[in-house]
Amino acid sequence: MLPYTIKNIITAFCLLFAVSTLQAQTAVRKVKINEIILNSYVSGNSFGVQRNAAVGFSIGKHFGLSMGPTFNRGFQKNTGGLVSARYYMVSNNESDNKHLQLISIVSFERMQNQSLSQNVVELEQQMAFNMKNDEAFDFSVMRYKGWEAAAGIGLAYRCDFGLLISAEASLCYYSSERTTSNQVNTFHDENGTSLRLGFGIGWSIGKITTPKVSLGEPVLLLQRIE
Repeated sequence: MLPYTIKNIITAFCLLFAVSTLQAQTAVRKVKINEIILNSYVSGNSFGVQRNAAVGFSIGKHFGLSMGPTFNRGFQKNTGGLVSARYYMVSNNESDNKHLQLISIVSFERMQNQSLSQNVVELEQQMAFNMKNDEAFDFSVMRYKGWEAAAGIGLAYRCDFGLLISAEASLCYYSSERTTSNQVNTFHDENGTSLRLGFGIGWSIGKITTPKVSLGEPVLLLQRIE
């Protein structure tokens, strides 16, 4: 019962976050493309590192959406798609150095054509050998579908010339089911809760607002010093 309780909590949090953020947009906000980024994620779902090529949109000053397809680690196949909603608690124009961002993130990933990571395949084969059960089976041919919901916090650094580097940590719940080889016994968890870590690098679109200094300010400063 515990996994379902955690699942309900994460799902409810994601919904409340999205609804409250949308309600906060009381006025008409300008929507524009904000960034193009390649993210890498890993969680406890047994599918290894996932790549997400995403386009980000800003809605007003503090709200954003990003979406894009996901691929396996080596980009050999499409493994689904990911959508995330972001609330910028501190945007780059509000931070002291005009470069850092502090972000609350909720995301939903739809998974398809997933396969087990190499480490999990080796673990499954070792367990099958020890248990004398399905030890000749090639676990790498198994395919899965499912979904994963996550909520967490992230940091991003935006350089003056547009380079964007981000990192995030989230609590996620994943649910998967086999689409092939249903008669084979496996030992990894197909549903569960885990930590999900992410890293991204991309290109930010738009200008960083820097404080304007008038020509008279240095003179006034020198007069005060004197």
